Amino acid sequence: MTNLEKITELDSRYRADDYHETQVHERNTQRRLNQRAEKEKQLSFKKRAVALGSAVMLVATISAGGKAMASGNKQPELNNRPTTAAKAPETKSLQVNDLQESGPAAEVSEPAPAEKVVEVTKPAPERPVQKSETKEVKTDNNGNVFNFEPQVWQGVKRAAQEHDLPVAYVTAIVQQESHGKQYAKSQDGFSSFGLMQPSLVYHFSEFAPALDKAGILDDLTSKTAGEIKPDDNQAMLTAFEQLSGAKQAKVTNVLCDIDVNLNVSCAYLTGELKTIKEKYPNLSQAEQLKLAAMAYNGGSSAPVQYMNGIKSPRIDNVKQYWGFVGGYYQQARASQP
Repeated sequence: MTNLEKITELDSRYRADDYHETQVHERNTQRRLNQRAEKEKQLSFKKRAVALGSAVMLVATISAGGKAMASGNKQPELNNRPTTAAKAPETKSLQVNDLQESGPAAEVSEPAPAEKVVEVTKPAPERPVQKSETKEVKTDNNGNVFNFEPQVWQGVKRAAQEHDLPVAYVTAIVQQESHGKQYAKSQDGFSSFGLMQPSLVYHFSEFAPALDKAGILDDLTSKTAGEIKPDDNQAMLTAFEQLSGAKQAKVTNVLCDIDVNLNVSCAYLTGELKTIKEKYPNLSQAEQLKLAAMAYNGGSSAPVQYMNGIKSPRIDNVKQYWGFVGGYYQQARASQP
């Protein structure tokens, strides 16, 4: 085979291969075009399906909303029927009655118009008060300017009369010491008790007869009532602080007994007043009562220091004390007939 023949044969083979490759490329290209067209067709179908589903859901929602609106339009007709809510006026009347019985505090929490009260209920007629009862209460309360309880007020008058002290004076000290509270006690809970708050540090021994009569003196000391002296006050107070709660309560009841408490305190006042009258006979009764109150509050030496012009916190305290007691004394005197 000549060179020309060989070249010609090779050229034919190259062209055949090129054609084959071209055919293969064209087929592959057509296949890819067909696949893309199929995918686009499927995608278009899915879009239409989604759109159709959304349209169906929208129609269903609109339909349901229409039914709800139709149902809602009928609801007022059902509400027009009498139900338990119709009992509201009865409930309101009960609330108004409650306000009338509970007083101003209840009216603040739920005020009701005055006209409602008149319409719902009528005020109960007041019980007629007999003239004899009114007269008796008024007479019994003469001078009771601080509205002490009746038993306290009677006790104050008895003690003042027994110890020859002005009722208004004893009333003023009771008001200052306890505001008329029978079971008042000092802030520490142990040093003083009752209407006039006598200090147990100085006056516990003076309660000995009453404690002995109540059968509880043995809980505080081994001595008899006749053997107890002022020097035993601190020991009795210490014993009192160490008692159980039940026994402390028994002792406290004696200390706070109206007559016992007032008599112990007024006896001390009477003793101080006697000493002051002997030491300062030229003073007016008002000044003597003032010094006795200072001694009641600050001890026997306080009036002497005050009269001697000594300045100290203790004297400032007793002067302030008399400022309160003196004011109450004037009120009580002004209220007497």
